[in-house]
Formats: sequence, C-alpha cells, structure tokens
Amino acid sequence: MEKSDKKRILTRVLIVIAALTLLSCCFLGSTFARYVTSAGGSGTVGVAKWDVSVTPSASGSYTFSKLSPDKDGTNSGSHSTGTVDILTVTNNGDVDATVSYGTPTIKPNWRSGASSEEKYEEYSGQFENVFSVKVTNSATDLTLSAKTAEGAADTLTLKAEVIWTTTSDVLDTWYGQWLESITVSFSFSAVQASELPTT
Repeated sequence: MEKSDKKRILTRVLIVIAALTLLSCCFLGSTFARYVTSAGGSGTVGVAKWDVSVTPSASGSYTFSKLSPDKDGTNSGSHSTGTVDILTVTNNGDVDATVSYGTPTIKPNWRSGASSEEKYEEYSGQFENVFSVKVTNSATDLTLSAKTAEGAADTLTLKAEVIWTTTSDVLDTWYGQWLESITVSFSFSAVQASELPTT
C-alpha cells in the first residue's frame, strides 16, 4: 500500500470521527437544552401528647378512719368508714383516656397472739364475709376527654369506703379483740380512647 492510500484512509477515518463527534454533540445539546425546576423540603409531624396524671401518685397510700361494727348489734346491720377520695385522675393530654379499676383487695393484719386463739381458724376464715370495700367514682362516664386549648382538663375522682357487716355479736367482738387493721389495695389504669387525626 502506498503512502497516498494510507493518507486517504486516515483522512476518511478522521472525517468520520469528526462527523460522529458533531452528531453526538447535537444529541447531547438537545438533551440538556430544556427547562428544569428542582425543589426540596421537609415537614414536621407533631406527636399527640399523653399526659394523664394521678393525685396522689399511683403508688400513694390512703387513710381511712377507724372502723367498728354497727352499735345496734343487729345481724343485718352494717357500718362504714364513709367515702374517702382514693385518687383523682386528670387528662391534660391530646387524646381521650378511659379509666378502669380492678376489684380492690383487703387483707387483715392481726394483733399479736391472734393465731394462737382457739377460734382463729373458724373466725378469721369469715373475714371477707364481714369486711368489704365499695368503690365509686365522681362521674357516670369513665372516659376523660382530651384537653382543649381553651378548656380545663377533664378529671375523675375515685372514692372508696370499707364496710363492716355484722353477722353475730360473738364474731364482732372477736374481730374487735384480734383484728388490728385492714390493708386495702387498689389498682387502676388509663388507656387511650381516641386518636389524631380524627378523620
């Protein structure tokens, strides 16, 4: 092959490369030659506040007055400590809350020497027939509404009374001698009852 043929081939190759380069520039130019608007942003989602408080605290202790049997001594008679405020539940949160409480438990605390008494097994076994606890609340509905921006917080007060029911004078007298005190235990819970958003 002569030198001139090589030059011609090289020239043709260079022309083809130049043409392809121009052609690709046209396509790239049209790809980027358009309007584009870009944007970004962020948003914030607030979390509904759960704010249910208890007064006194959930582990608080409550004081009842001393209790005796009914003074008339009738077998159907009963006598009560009177109602005592056990706790007040307040909802300062953003969602409703439903309050529920379990059946209170009562436990006898005997005076020293009670367990050695001849009638201890028989009489102490009747404890829950003689003593009981009644719980009431300050509202008909146990659901506390969420606090509104302008309104006061919704509250609920639980009350309780301890009752001594007479079954016989002998049993009343025995408890008066050997029962020192009664421990009353309560449990309650407050559970979410609405959601946000409401739709």
